[in-house]
Amino acid sequence: MRCFVYLIASACINVILSVTALEPSKEHQPTPRDLQQLVNNLRADPNGLFHIGNDGILRSYDKDNNVIDYARLDSAELKSLAKRYSKDEENLIALWENADSAIIDEAQIWSPEPLKNSMSLSASAVSPNVDQLANVLAPRIDDCSRLGCHRHIDCEVQDPNCHHCIHDDVNFFGKCDL
Repeated sequence: MRCFVYLIASACINVILSVTALEPSKEHQPTPRDLQQLVNNLRADPNGLFHIGNDGILRSYDKDNNVIDYARLDSAELKSLAKRYSKDEENLIALWENADSAIIDEAQIWSPEPLKNSMSLSASAVSPNVDQLANVLAPRIDDCSRLGCHRHIDCEVQDPNCHHCIHDDVNFFGKCDL
C-alpha cells in the first residue's frame, strides 16, 4: 500500500514538474516599457527640450543645451516613437535602424555632439500656429503630437495638457507630448 501511494505521489509530482517546465518563464521575458511613463519620468527644464539622438539615447536638455537626464531606447521603442511623432517615419526608422543605445558610454551620453537643429533655447517662445491651437470646445483628444515646438514651454502655451517637446535629427521642429 505504501508503495502504491509513493508511486501515485511520484507520478503527480512528475506531471506537475513537466507542466511547469512547458510554461514560458515570465522572469526571462522583458516587459515593454511604457514610453509615456518613460518620458514623464525624465527630468525636464520648461525652457529645455527632449532630443532623440541617432545613437538611440533620449536626452533631456536644459535651456543652456546641457544634458540633464537621459533614457536608453531599444529598437522597438525607437520605431514606436518614429511612428508617433514624425511625418518622416521611414527616414527616422532608417536613421535609427542600427542604433544600439546599450553600447553608448556615459561620457558620450552626457557630452553628445551639438544638436543639429539647435537654436537658442533662451529665445522667446514659438508663436503657436492658429491651426495647431487646441480647440477648447472640441472633445479632448490626448494627441499632443499635432503641435510643433522648440521647447517644452511651447507645448504648454498651445495646450495646457501638453508638457514635453521631443526633437529628432530629421525635423527642424519638435513635436509635443503629454
